[in-house]
Amino acid sequence: MTDICISAKRNVMEIVFARRVEWSKIQTPTDEVVVPSDTLESAREDPEETKKLFDKLVVLKVNGVCNGLTFLDLIVIQIENLNNKYGCSVPLFLMNPFNTHDDTQKIIEKHSNSNIEIHTFNQSQYPRLVADDFVPMPSKGHTDKDGWYRPGHGDVFPSLKNSGKLDALLSRGKEYVFVAN
Repeated sequence: MTDICISAKRNVMEIVFARRVEWSKIQTPTDEVVVPSDTLESAREDPEETKKLFDKLVVLKVNGVCNGLTFLDLIVIQIENLNNKYGCSVPLFLMNPFNTHDDTQKIIEKHSNSNIEIHTFNQSQYPRLVADDFVPMPSKGHTDKDGWYRPGHGDVFPSLKNSGKLDALLSRGKEYVFVAN
C-alpha cells in the first residue's frame, strides 16, 4: 500500500471515529500481553451469568460468496446451538461486498426458520479511477459494478456505523462484537 493510500485511510478513519489516532503507538502485541489459551482458567458454569454475557454479544462475519459455496451453514448451526444451550439471543451480522449482497440474501433465506437473527449490511464502495486522467470511472459512464471497488476488511467498523446497525445494536444492549473473516 502506498503512503498516499495509508494516509488517506488514516484520515477517513479519524473522521469516522471523530478522534485522532496516534498511529505511531499502534504496535503488534508483545508476548507479555498475549495470553496463551491453554493458560486461561476454565469458564465458570453459572448459566444465568453466561446467558447475560451472551445476550450482549454480536457475531459479525466478513462475508462473501464464491461459485455458490458458503460457510454460512456452519456459522448458523454454531450460533443456533449457542442460543439454544444458553437461552440467549446472539444475532449474526454479515458484512457483504456490494457485488455479492444479492447472492447472500438468497442464501440466508434458507435459514429463516432457525433460532438466530441474521442481518446484513454492505461494505463501503468507492469509484475506481481511470489510470490516464484519475477521473472516477462512474463519471465516465461506467456505472456498473466494474466501476467500483470495495476498500477491504478494514472497512468493517465504518460500514457498521454508517449502515445504522451499530446504533441499533447499542440500543438493544449489545456490548461485544466478535468479528471474524
